[in-house]
Amino acid sequence: VLTTTAATVSNGGGQFNGGIVVGVNDTGYDVKMFGDTSGKYMEWDASEDILFFRDNTAIRMGNGSDVNLFSDGANFVIDATGDIILDAGGDDITFKTGGTEFGSIFHTSNNLYLNSAISDGNIILRGNDGGSFINALILDMSAAGKATFNSHVALGDSNQVQLGADADMIIYHDGTSNYVQAAKLDSDLIFRGNDGGAGVNALQLDMSNGGQALFVDGTAALPAISNQGDVNTGIFFPAADTLAFAEGG
Repeated sequence: VLTTTAATVSNGGGQFNGGIVVGVNDTGYDVKMFGDTSGKYMEWDASEDILFFRDNTAIRMGNGSDVNLFSDGANFVIDATGDIILDAGGDDITFKTGGTEFGSIFHTSNNLYLNSAISDGNIILRGNDGGSFINALILDMSAAGKATFNSHVALGDSNQVQLGADADMIIYHDGTSNYVQAAKLDSDLIFRGNDGGAGVNALQLDMSNGGQALFVDGTAALPAISNQGDVNTGIFFPAADTLAFAEGG
């Protein structure tokens, strides 16, 4: 039963000049609106309290049909002729799967945060290299965000790798020369390695003493300072205030 106070209805179409009410509060009815294409319609399902659109039946917005929203049978599609702008007054855009949050993008104190919500869930920057997908950068959240790059890290001339809370050590190339610099006052440069499982300071440059080079003691068989082509000939330090020369066979 259709009730209206101002309407013109015929088999060829109709015009309603007043409001249309279907059902009453807490008691509704299904309403279908069909298109010209078979299987295309919009339905208000009263038992489910949902407005239902068939696959590939779009909600179209804008005077120039600027935006189409629809399901293609598997995916939710937003098709816009212009940009898509997400404006969240609460500052958060949350991503979920099966109702469980796995990530978010949010804004705090003029900063933009990309957040992985799952415990120890990594953040991976992924791309297509000549037809093959690669993980260009992995931020390992189980290791406090350790960054693993798939390939080189390239810096322009005079751009620095800065280490330490106050850029205490810097490494850079100025276009001509290469620099390894201890920037902190009197901070030594130490070349350290692993000798059979034991850590050793192979060379220490003492910056509090004009960059004095401090070598390991060495032995007659393996001098502290030698030539690459003759490792058993050179200089070693057998005791305090003692300098010795070794000559191998």
